[in-house]
Amino acid sequence: MDGSPIGAAWISYDMAGNYVVGLTQTGTYTIDFPALCMREFGARGDVCSQLQTQLVSTSAHKNLVCAANPDDPAGCLCRYDVSVQSGGSGTYQSVGGSTLVHVVTTQFPQRLQAADFPQYVTYCNRGSTLQLTGSDGQYLFDEPGLRTLDLVSATPINCTDGVKGTGEDGVDCGLACPVDCAAPTPSAP
Repeated sequence: MDGSPIGAAWISYDMAGNYVVGLTQTGTYTIDFPALCMREFGARGDVCSQLQTQLVSTSAHKNLVCAANPDDPAGCLCRYDVSVQSGGSGTYQSVGGSTLVHVVTTQFPQRLQAADFPQYVTYCNRGSTLQLTGSDGQYLFDEPGLRTLDLVSATPINCTDGVKGTGEDGVDCGLACPVDCAAPTPSAP
C-alpha cells in the first residue's frame, strides 16, 4: 500500500502539546491469474467465478470481482478495493514562525516509525482550515507521497457519547480515544 492515495485523514491537536493523526489509504488493485496457472491442475468450467467465490470468502478486501482476462481468455483478472488505516500520536510544539515539530510516541497500527521523527511541518491556519506541508520535502507522517494535507475543522471528538463519531474507529474507541477498539469490553457486574 506504500504510495497509495490518502482517501481520508484527520488530526487532533490539544492545548497541552499532544496530537493524534489518523490516515486511510485507498486504492483499487488487479491480480492477473494466467491461463496456465488456472488450468494447470485441471480446473474446468467458469474458473473465474469459482476463484471469485473462494477469494471473497477468505479475503478482507472489498468489491472483489474476477472475470476472464481479455488478453488471456482462459485466465482471470481479479479487481478489488483496499482500505488501510494508519496513524499515530505524540507531542508537538511550535518551533517559530509557521513550523511545528511532531514527535511520535505511539504507532497505530503499524506506521509512523519513530526513526523518521521528529518531523518538521509548515502550517497555514485560515480560520476553519489548516494546511500541513512536510518541511524540506519530507513526507507527512512518514506516508510515501503525502506531502500536503488540507484539513477542515470538524466537530470535536466525544469518546463518551455512545456513538461512532468523527475520528473514532468504533463506538467511543480508537486512536483518538483512550479506549482501543480491539480491547475486550469489560463485562457488567
